Amino acid sequence: MGSYGGVRAPHGLAFDGSILYIADTGNHRILAWGDFYDGFDPPYIPNGGYGSGPDQYDGPTAVALGPNGVIYIADTGNNRVLAVGTGYFGSAGSGDGQFLAPTGLAVDGGGNVYVADQGNGRVQVFTPAGAFIDAFGAPGPGAGQLASPSGLAYDAGRLRVIVADSGNGRLQALEGVGADLAITSFTPPAPAAAEPNQYVTVQASIRNMGTGSSGLSSVAAFLSRDAILSSDDGYTSYTYVSSLAPGAEQAVTLSVYIAYDIAPGPYYLIVKATPASGMVDPDPTNDIVVVPFQVNGPDLVATPVAAPTAAGTLQSITVSTTVVNQGGGSARASTLRFSLVTGVTSAYGPTLGDVAIGPLAPGAQQLVTATFTVPANLSQRTYLVRAMVDAGYVVRELVETNNTAHSDALTISAPDLVATGLWFPATAPQGGTVTVNLTVRNQGLGGAGPFTASFVLTRDGGVCTPTHWCDDSDDDWWLGNVSVPGLAAGEERTIAIPVTIPEGFEPLPWNVFTVLDAGDRTAVGRVVETNDLNNLNYWGSIAIVPGLTTIMVGIDIKPGSYPNSINLGSNGVVPVAILSSATFDAATVDPLSVTLSSSPIVLRGTGTPSASLEDVNGDGLLDLVVQVSTEALQLTTSSTSAALQGRTTAGVAIAGNDDVDIVP
Repeated sequence: MGSYGGVRAPHGLAFDGSILYIADTGNHRILAWGDFYDGFDPPYIPNGGYGSGPDQYDGPTAVALGPNGVIYIADTGNNRVLAVGTGYFGSAGSGDGQFLAPTGLAVDGGGNVYVADQGNGRVQVFTPAGAFIDAFGAPGPGAGQLASPSGLAYDAGRLRVIVADSGNGRLQALEGVGADLAITSFTPPAPAAAEPNQYVTVQASIRNMGTGSSGLSSVAAFLSRDAILSSDDGYTSYTYVSSLAPGAEQAVTLSVYIAYDIAPGPYYLIVKATPASGMVDPDPTNDIVVVPFQVNGPDLVATPVAAPTAAGTLQSITVSTTVVNQGGGSARASTLRFSLVTGVTSAYGPTLGDVAIGPLAPGAQQLVTATFTVPANLSQRTYLVRAMVDAGYVVRELVETNNTAHSDALTISAPDLVATGLWFPATAPQGGTVTVNLTVRNQGLGGAGPFTASFVLTRDGGVCTPTHWCDDSDDDWWLGNVSVPGLAAGEERTIAIPVTIPEGFEPLPWNVFTVLDAGDRTAVGRVVETNDLNNLNYWGSIAIVPGLTTIMVGIDIKPGSYPNSINLGSNGVVPVAILSSATFDAATVDPLSVTLSSSPIVLRGTGTPSASLEDVNGDGLLDLVVQVSTEALQLTTSSTSAALQGRTTAGVAIAGNDDVDIVP
């Protein structure tokens, strides 16, 4: 290890984790070794040299460190022990508290000082302040007897002191002294109850029933769900108890904090005295007190809800209830939520609205009356109005399962939209815009929210809607759609729907339908009604006529044959002749513009239109014959005519009709 200023015959050592203390016996001094740096002051150790006066030594042989930071030094030649900062104890002799060459030291967790009294063949025990407590051992070779004891070590786990019995050439383990903290009196809080975020006060008297000093101990309070203290029980407050000599007693007061987030309910208040670190309590039954304790909490409930027995969607209803705090603790501000449910056990339902509830002391209540609008799109049926206290879950309650109350049965009526009349013109030109007037009535008892009103033209007897199925060959034209903001129960309204006829629309009679609340035409509409099947209405037919600039031409489907039979499943072609006349030259028609019932002209393999000029009716004028795809014809099995449309090379629209006979 090296030398330090000429160390001579060093004996005792002690280490506190950073500083090594050395009894430099031959030089009559105590040394402290450590990594001392600027600003760090090493502990004060008196070193007055050789002698018997204050701060002097005569062959010191042992150093020990107490739990309170006191350094103890065995001043062997002077038959005394120095407690640095406190003073000396002991003198030469064989009586209690006297020494003949003290050579070993040990300190237990309570600060009790054990001294190997070598010349008297015994070990003596003193309080941290140096007061005599006990002595054990006597000169001799027998069990428990000692001969020139020279070193000590304290076994904290088993409350014993290990003695180097030098004269007998052995080690002996002798029973040490120990503290026994007991709670001798206890005053619980009155009453034994409190709310979260409050304090209660308990008082106790702590006595050291043991034979040794207790050291710096503590008293702590715990709240536990059962009467047994475990590691899961966190302490709520604690205080320190100064070192108690045997038989000494100290009164303590604990201010016990009830945590703000603790769940209300029954608990046990446990107060326990804990000995100093390194000390074992020999009697764990007398240092603990357990008393029942109640953490009061709020318990919010609502009285049965008063509500009407009948209402319609989008109508106002007034409901009322009283929120009561029937618990023993105060409730913070919370939220009361009204909703509609189909039964007492239903988990959720549409919300009517929320009402703020102020803080409520124990026993306090708040009357709530509120008016809400019944939501749209509810099914027509019986509901209950539910009042749910603490809807935001911000109040920790004694009981969380009684937060809802309900009304008697409330029948909610839904709307029923129906079209009662439609005005539309008898004819409409291609490319033109007409306005139709649709009268709609809500014949249900509930209000209807926004919906659509649609004007549809079709060549068959129906319209494809979410509630009316039809096959893929259906030819529906949704030409007018208007959004209606809603209708109250019993309200009737006439709606103007602008309808634009496409320029290329076939000039034929078309069936007229209106559809209410069709949504996006692929899903059921937005309004929940008592009857969705009456939203589709047929109103007759409208004739689509050529526009003012359209040239009506003669056509002949399948020239030279009659009737003009067409098999829609033949996957072939249909010839159509556009006839020339004295006022019209069919050769001016652009073949690529021609369609027959929406079926375009067939292209040859070279990409040129399948068309030719020939005189099909023997009038001496060349007619234009085109071939159209049978598969693409927008005809049905009930069709009796087909319309041709096209344009001249100058861009003038042409149109014509001919009879057809659809055959299987």
